[in-house]
Amino acid sequence: MSIYISDKREEDDLIKAIESAVQKVEPSVLVMFTQQNRNWFENIFYTGNSEEYSFHTKVPLLVFRKL
Repeated sequence: MSIYISDKREEDDLIKAIESAVQKVEPSVLVMFTQQNRNWFENIFYTGNSEEYSFHTKVPLLVFRKL
């Protein structure tokens, strides 16, 4: 088992950075952590990156709530 960690360039969109890393590494599983420090307005009107990426991925995705 190996773990791949990559830094994102500031000019890249997070979803595009994840997609390029997945294409480069070809992982068997992708793990993402959710952000829990949002206010009620953000929870209602903004989708998370994990939710957005879950519709685009072809790799199994695990999403954990960050404590």
